[in-house]
Amino acid sequence: MKRRPIQPKLRSMPSRKSLSAVYMQMHQLANEKERLQQEMAMLSDRQQQISARLREIERDLASMEAQAENIDNPFHTGDSPIELSSKFQAMTIDY
Repeated sequence: MKRRPIQPKLRSMPSRKSLSAVYMQMHQLANEKERLQQEMAMLSDRQQQISARLREIERDLASMEAQAENIDNPFHTGDSPIELSSKFQAMTIDY
């Protein structure tokens, strides 16, 4: 989505061509420049916060995905059957 460019603020009275009017316009432009720089800094900070949160969400999703695999198959330990059989001792039950 393309945004429209930022328009300069409209003034309620047309400026007269005098030295004081030029200085007033310079002051207004300097104020607008400072405001826009502050806004850029806030947006940069917000972008970093969002990126950090997205990384955290990705880690949490991966962790939960692994948990879900274990819940779906509670007997799956990731070991091969040969390794499982070596963990237990054989036992015989007589009737």
